[in-house]
Amino acid sequence: MVMQCLLPAFMQQLTSADSRHVAIVLYSVANAKQRLSDKQVQRLLDHLLQCAANPKPRDISNSIWAVATMGSRPTGQQLQQLLGILTRILHTANPQAIANTLWAVATMGGRVPDELLQQLVLAFASKVQQAAPQDVKDTLWAVATMDSSSRQGSC
Repeated sequence: MVMQCLLPAFMQQLTSADSRHVAIVLYSVANAKQRLSDKQVQRLLDHLLQCAANPKPRDISNSIWAVATMGSRPTGQQLQQLLGILTRILHTANPQAIANTLWAVATMGGRVPDELLQQLVLAFASKVQQAAPQDVKDTLWAVATMDSSSRQGSC
């Protein structure tokens, strides 16, 4: 109920929001087990992409995770742009951010070019000693899911 009152206010102030604000709103809605309309998700992600001059990996990761958790999907172009931003800042990403991103993309049935998937997995592998068991499990599941879905229909 409170979220239904506050979300329209945030959407009206969206032009003043930065990428962190958008990520927190998406994460909060998903964490509260609420949903946004596809139009709201697209609008929030568009704004996130417009104001992502100095994004934090967690903001990108949490946004993709939230969209997947809500059962929504970014457009293919939005997903590729978000993943592109994340790969440019992978050196500052922690294992959880990478694992959550891979899990979310696999959950949404998203397509990741092989080269990009390899970059994400290698970045995770380079930080695996810092990873929690759930991060490793989620990454393995995501890679296996994306790999099997990319092979479907190729025989």
